[in-house]
Amino acid sequence: MMKSMNSCDYGHDTPEETRRLPIGGDAGVIVCQEHYHAEISSRKQAAVERGEPDYRGYPSWESLEVYEPAKG
Repeated sequence: MMKSMNSCDYGHDTPEETRRLPIGGDAGVIVCQEHYHAEISSRKQAAVERGEPDYRGYPSWESLEVYEPAKG
């Protein structure tokens, strides 16, 4: 059986699991694990550039909701 493809909001399809990463309010981005790490790294760098304190409250990959696209 062929594995279904998932879409990552970073612009590619992947056979890997994708998860929903909150970005504020009810909004979220759908990311593969590789791009989850890129997004968290970007958020941390932005905080440093804004002079914010080191904040370790970013959600772990494991804590994120697995994204299941609507079947249609």
